[in-house]
Amino acid sequence: MNKKSVAECLSRRKRMFTFSRKPAVIVFFLLQTAGDGPQLNEALLYAEVEMMHAFLLFYLIVFVAPISILCHEFGHAVAAWFFRAEKVYISIGAGTVKKIINVGRFHFTIAPLFFAGGMATSVRQPDYTRREKLLITAAGPLFSSLIAIMFWGISQIASSFFIHLFMWFNLWIAFVNLIPFQWNEKQTDGRIILQLLLNSNIKK
Repeated sequence: MNKKSVAECLSRRKRMFTFSRKPAVIVFFLLQTAGDGPQLNEALLYAEVEMMHAFLLFYLIVFVAPISILCHEFGHAVAAWFFRAEKVYISIGAGTVKKIINVGRFHFTIAPLFFAGGMATSVRQPDYTRREKLLITAAGPLFSSLIAIMFWGISQIASSFFIHLFMWFNLWIAFVNLIPFQWNEKQTDGRIILQLLLNSNIKK
C-alpha cells in the first residue's frame, strides 16, 4: 500500500463524529493489517465505532452519572431543608472520602468513585412526621423526573445523543428508585415509601 492510496481512502471516508480522533498506534496497526480498498474502510469504521463507544462510556461515568446522582440526592436535601432540617448531608460516590464541602446547613462529601451512587440524610429535632418523611423520600425521584423532562425539552430545540443520554439516565434513576427493594444495607426510595405507608406506628 502506498501513501497516496491511504490518503485517498481517508479523504473519501465520511466522518460520523467530528470530535473523534484516531490514535497513531491504531492507524498504524490498521495500515499494516487491513490492506487496500474496502478492507481498510471497514477496519477504520470499526476502530472509529469502538473509540466512540469508549468516549460515550467516559462521558456517562464522568459527567452523566455523577451529575444525575447529585440532582437526585439534592432533591431529598431540598425537601429536608424545606421542612427545617438542622443539618443536611449529601454524599456522592464510594470509597474513602476525599472532599468535604460545607455550605450553611448543607454538608457535601465526595468519594473517588463518584459515579457509584449517593445518599442524602438529614437531622431535625423534633423528628419528621410520617407525611414529611414521605415527601422528603419522594423528592429524589421527583427531581430526577423533572431533570429528565428538562432535557427532553432541550432535545426538542437542539437534539443530541448526549442530551438524550442525560434524559434517559435520569428517567432510569427515578424508575429504579421507585421499585421497593433492598440491596445489602441500602434501601430504595420506593421501599422506604412502602414501609412508611404500611407502618402505622410512625407519627403522622
